[in-house]
Amino acid sequence: MADTVFSSGFRFPEGPSFDKEGNLFIVELARLCVTKIAPDGTSTVFATLGGSPTGSAFGPDGALYVCNGGGRWPPNESTDNQPGPVDSASLIQRIAVDGSFSTLIAEIDGTPINSPNDICFDNHGNFYFTDPVWPDAEGNVYPGTICYSTTDGQAKRAHTGLLYPNGLAVSDDGGTLIVAESLTGKLQAFPILAPGELGEPREYGFLGEGSIPDGMAFDSEGRLLCAGHGTSRFHVFPPGGGEKEEQLVFEDAEVSNICFGGPNFSTLYITQSGKGRVVTHEWKVPGMRLFPDR
Repeated sequence: MADTVFSSGFRFPEGPSFDKEGNLFIVELARLCVTKIAPDGTSTVFATLGGSPTGSAFGPDGALYVCNGGGRWPPNESTDNQPGPVDSASLIQRIAVDGSFSTLIAEIDGTPINSPNDICFDNHGNFYFTDPVWPDAEGNVYPGTICYSTTDGQAKRAHTGLLYPNGLAVSDDGGTLIVAESLTGKLQAFPILAPGELGEPREYGFLGEGSIPDGMAFDSEGRLLCAGHGTSRFHVFPPGGGEKEEQLVFEDAEVSNICFGGPNFSTLYITQSGKGRVVTHEWKVPGMRLFPDR
């Protein structure tokens, strides 16, 4: 079945997030901006940030918190096969409701952050974000970090060791953080011992060879849907993890991220970074309500 296109014409779209008025916000890495998409699919630039915005999440204050990777993106169809120039600092930025923005985090304990990728809020009103290390000139990849911060920028590094930590999500009970480990194809589950304190991870699921775990979202019954970048697939894992329940197949190999929306909160909004568009798919149950919306 052909994909249902909601909106298109974007340059490496990622990081979808809905506001309370039903507008979808995405980042465009290669347009250096955050774009606002109205319920009818029409889009406007909301804020031009520079660098390469890669992930976003609305906070309890109504502001949009954005990971900015400093001008990094891989070449693909939507970027005219041009890679990112890596020409600016890596940041966590905060965008107010009027579109004005400020830098929230540039370093932690005096050390610059590497290339923040994705972000999610917990049940305490604070947020986790992944900070992978991009490959060096020889292709070596060093362990990345999971970080934790309050909305006023008091940040710390909570875990270092995953090979390119990417998408992430907090479970419905607030007790587990799931993180995509892109270079191993695995999802890792961390027990949350206290706000920003993580226990040792366990393997939550494996996407399969060649399928790069990227953005993810829980549904209201505890299933986890995770993008398999490079394979056109979203992989669906049962509550608690384990073997995949099913796979959703789309037209673009470069599916990148996902969020729930729509009148019944059961419509999947999926960013396709290769074709530069957002597509929709009706899911069997509503999504999990994110903590700032509870």
